[in-house]
Amino acid sequence: MSVRLNYHVPAGTQLTSGGSSFFLYPQKGGVYRAEDVVTGRSEMWTADQFLDRSSRPDASRSYHNVRGNLASARIQAGGLFHRDQLNAKGRDTVKLRKALMVGIEALEVEGLKITGPALAKLQNRRKIRDLAQPHYPDRPIWITPRGGSTRECAIMPMGRTLNGYWTRYVDAGFDEMALADQNWLKGNRTPRIHWRVRELIDQAIDEVHLDLREPQISVALSRLETLIALENERRAVREQSELNCVTHKTVSDHVTMINATARAIGRDGERAATNARTRGSTDTRALMIGENVEVDECKLSVLTPVRKTGFWEALSAEDKEALEELEEYVTSRLWLVLVLDVATRMPLGWTLTDAPNHE
Repeated sequence: MSVRLNYHVPAGTQLTSGGSSFFLYPQKGGVYRAEDVVTGRSEMWTADQFLDRSSRPDASRSYHNVRGNLASARIQAGGLFHRDQLNAKGRDTVKLRKALMVGIEALEVEGLKITGPALAKLQNRRKIRDLAQPHYPDRPIWITPRGGSTRECAIMPMGRTLNGYWTRYVDAGFDEMALADQNWLKGNRTPRIHWRVRELIDQAIDEVHLDLREPQISVALSRLETLIALENERRAVREQSELNCVTHKTVSDHVTMINATARAIGRDGERAATNARTRGSTDTRALMIGENVEVDECKLSVLTPVRKTGFWEALSAEDKEALEELEEYVTSRLWLVLVLDVATRMPLGWTLTDAPNHE
């Protein structure tokens, strides 16, 4: 069976050739509907006719009237126009689905009406797999999931999913980028709380809640309601929309995000927080990262990791003798000098040296 090639022509592409201009709209079956820009008359072009007209010396294309489907538009809005711009997983997904589309197109040429139930039939899925496998040699394509790991195989989607991919593929003018997922676009990215309300929440917490008397959250919420009312009066003069006050739980969540060190400093001051031996307190106390550091040094060993991992038994006598000589040099000459942050006890840097006191 011969598989017909489809050339990627976005719907609405304007082709000018031989003094005439046409709007091109890809159709099922590998043909193109050409609509004359001047007269509005439509005619059907085969792939050979399209190639003949587009390869003429005076031929030119324009994409100003292209209206892709939503799937392609979302991808192209992020600057993704080619498969190579995707990551490794995205490229593999597009390649697999493009191969499946080749199989579905072959079924349509045979006269099958492409629907979800039709693509769910076992005999049709086997034909799709057999036709798609040469175009996707990376992994074997499985019709249904089996036991064991699925990393070494590619699972064919179910009938309705395949039909959805086929519809997107055709509507996009056989653009393979319409088959890519847009997982990064899921979710509501509109902030639930207005940015100005967040500023007022922080202001209310600073003015009321971070007090020596440690008032309740409800007191900070009352202050926030007053601040929002004053802000709405100013926004009404500027003909801006009114801000809505948040709940007790939202203010409580903002207070919870303040760490213990910042809360102690905000209420009692830095000196009181240090004297109270809060977090970060040691013999030489520090509250912030990088405020104070300690330097420690230790000797290194080559044989310890070799023996611990079990490689020592597999070494020959010559290799063991060489490692023992190297161990003697390392333990007697090299030191690991480590700089630790006092507040977080995390390493900030390290170096190897044979003179740690000098370094």
